[in-house]
Amino acid sequence: MQPRFRLKRTLLLAGAAIGLIVLLVLAFLFSPAYSPPAQTLTFVKDAVARQQKIEEGLRAYYQAGKYTFSAPLVIQDPYQTAPLTALVIFDTPENSQISIHVPGKTPQAAVDVTFPGYQQHHEIPIYGLYAGTLNHVTLSMKMQNGESEQTGIELQTEPLPVNIQNATVDTVDRSKYSPGFNFSLGANQKPVFDIDGNVRWYSTEVSFQVFTPLKNGRYLFTYKVGDAKYATIIMEQDLLGKIYAIYNVGDDIHHDIYELPNGNMLVTSSFLETGTQEDVILEVDRNSGHIVRSFDLKDILDPNRLPMMGFGPVDWLHLNSIFYDPTDQSIIISSRAQSAVIKLTYPGMQIKWILGAHDNWSAKYQPYLLTPVGTGFEWPWEQHDATLYSPDVPGDNIVDILLFDNGQYRSFDPASAQSPLEWYSRVVHYRINEAAMTIEQVWEYGKTRGAAISNSNGGSAYHLPNGDILGNWGGIGKDAQGIPVREIDVNDTRESKIIEVDPVTNEVVFEYGMPNTIMYRTLRAGFYDGYSDENTYLSAAMNDTTENDPADRSFLAWRDVKQWSYSNPAILAIRRAGRQILAAIKVR
Repeated sequence: MQPRFRLKRTLLLAGAAIGLIVLLVLAFLFSPAYSPPAQTLTFVKDAVARQQKIEEGLRAYYQAGKYTFSAPLVIQDPYQTAPLTALVIFDTPENSQISIHVPGKTPQAAVDVTFPGYQQHHEIPIYGLYAGTLNHVTLSMKMQNGESEQTGIELQTEPLPVNIQNATVDTVDRSKYSPGFNFSLGANQKPVFDIDGNVRWYSTEVSFQVFTPLKNGRYLFTYKVGDAKYATIIMEQDLLGKIYAIYNVGDDIHHDIYELPNGNMLVTSSFLETGTQEDVILEVDRNSGHIVRSFDLKDILDPNRLPMMGFGPVDWLHLNSIFYDPTDQSIIISSRAQSAVIKLTYPGMQIKWILGAHDNWSAKYQPYLLTPVGTGFEWPWEQHDATLYSPDVPGDNIVDILLFDNGQYRSFDPASAQSPLEWYSRVVHYRINEAAMTIEQVWEYGKTRGAAISNSNGGSAYHLPNGDILGNWGGIGKDAQGIPVREIDVNDTRESKIIEVDPVTNEVVFEYGMPNTIMYRTLRAGFYDGYSDENTYLSAAMNDTTENDPADRSFLAWRDVKQWSYSNPAILAIRRAGRQILAAIKVR
């Protein structure tokens, strides 16, 4: 055969092969398997359609009248999800700045805010109304020439739902209380309550675990679709309930989301097809909704390490919090099943240290274990919400960690485990010297209260601006005999306690109790913290990234290949052999 004919045949075969590969890739990427499930699309489309209908009505009302500062358009609960809110819309003849005052039953419970800038068109959200009350709200207008004016509006609200009634304030020192409102995330409610224990905001929507405040004053909530175990949808919303963005992650979302400095979201997730759960971290692009990075923690930590009692090979890690440290571009994660807090470089994901009992760690991880120093030291057990204690850098190579120590069992060995009546839950401040790889316990609160507030579900520790610590004992469960339980069921009593403590004196500044309720986390903030004038209700468009495009499909395809590699016996055998060869090389 002549060379030119061989070359021609080779080129034809190569072209056909490339064409076939392209067709296969396109067929793979545009397969229905990589489209959002119909149930997810229906859920999102219903939410989008509902909001569009509401905002069309708002625009129609506004355009049909002439609304002024003294006679504004007032709509209570405009998005039909937050009964203790209202939206006020009006125009002023001159550029003006608006302030509002919602009186409190006591002075520290009042809501006051001045909105940024001077403009003629005003869309003012009102938060912090009392339930079952005729609320008298004052609006103030200041013009650029210095003149000012006031007007009042009256807003009658409905009583609270039964499931968030009957809360009590057991202790309050008003002179030491750190200002703000207490934002809590429960199983079926998200109440915000004030210094007097009165609920001042709640949502009628049932979200799942995540309640993340954003720099722009909005929040991230996650939602389950149908009877799914985990959430798959993230929504960016404000406290009126307006949706600004929707993200369909596809994989499961649980426990926590953190907003990175660039605006992207770090999401705690799962790749369930690998046979495990709650052991994946995703980075989601805030604008496109694309998953730009993913990390399976089975590749970084040891899924064969013996977990705490009650956990097993499927839920070997139980990742329950994630926090970004900008000082050295690292993340701090909390694993309940491993009773360990781990610091990792990001995005390199190299281990920097492991905070936790030294039991059962293999030789590979021994160099990363911290050595306790000082007196009164105790490791955390089944902890939650590990964060930096303060944004201030305490010194070179020094890192301060704040966390909620649930304290179940306090041992990996059933023979030495504490009985439930010995359990205690604490908020704890640890100090780590990263150069010396040591750790000391600086402060704790909760141990002396013992089993009375032993907390099995959730928990958080929040550093307040005045230096106090706000702890959330949100899952205090006891059986019929009053003995603490690890998993709260329908036959057990349940209670939440939110406690503010002065860490200098260990004095309780504020203690709030809510019966028959489980609260996952609590933080304290103002209703309008981070408020942005981009929160416009008649014009702001929604960013819906639900539909998967080729970038999403490519990630999902790669995820499936990786999941297959974890479940295919032949691939697993090759992986094990590779690890053994590498170990042998290192020994030599």
